[in-house]
Amino acid sequence: MEKQLIEPIKSLRSLVPVGMRHAQTLLEKTSGNIDAAADMFKHELIHLLMSSSDLSAERAREYLQHAGYEMHLALQAIEHDRFTLTERILNKNHRDKNRAIGLIAHAIETTENLTRNYWLSFDDLQRLPAELRCLMAIYEWTNYEEWEGFDSALYFHLEQVTQQLNFLQLTELASHLQLAHQRQLHLTAQHADKDWTAINALIRQDKVFSQSGDFYLQHKQTIDDALYGLAQNNIDKFPR
Repeated sequence: MEKQLIEPIKSLRSLVPVGMRHAQTLLEKTSGNIDAAADMFKHELIHLLMSSSDLSAERAREYLQHAGYEMHLALQAIEHDRFTLTERILNKNHRDKNRAIGLIAHAIETTENLTRNYWLSFDDLQRLPAELRCLMAIYEWTNYEEWEGFDSALYFHLEQVTQQLNFLQLTELASHLQLAHQRQLHLTAQHADKDWTAINALIRQDKVFSQSGDFYLQHKQTIDDALYGLAQNNIDKFPR
């Protein structure tokens, strides 16, 4: 780079966030006129933003001015204005639905000021709209299952969770969870004379219980898909 361009480039970059090479090109096109180069850069960004967002020139200019002509900040502002929080989460995480659901659940917990004592209060969920209650109950239960294990999770608000699975029309999955729990209770009562470690071993070796547990594991992705669709199809009910 020629030494005589260094100071003009610094001056131009103090006005607009332009890269070094592009600054040099602009100054060459404007015969070293810094203000003209800055205007040229702004017009380029305006046209680029118009083509990528279907905005008018005036609206594109407003977004860019507010963002200090930082394109990524202008695009973020447009996205924020056009989409709700839930829509933005869904759009950005469509390839990782479990992450999307987790972010939406966190947003619901925050906006609804839900009670948490390590795990959420399921009684607190009853005041939520049906769609939010469904997502929160199932998401909390699946988290519990991952931390505590399938057999313990069957004692964690299972009736409410299976109701919500039925709400999602995942009736076969709900039935398998209920069957596993019934088998769990039956074997526990049948072997009440044994200690808890022995009973647990018997339960885990039981064919009916194991088949239901395997069914749940095989269909965990189905839960993510259903909850993602629930949010996607009921955007107006979810955090904005």
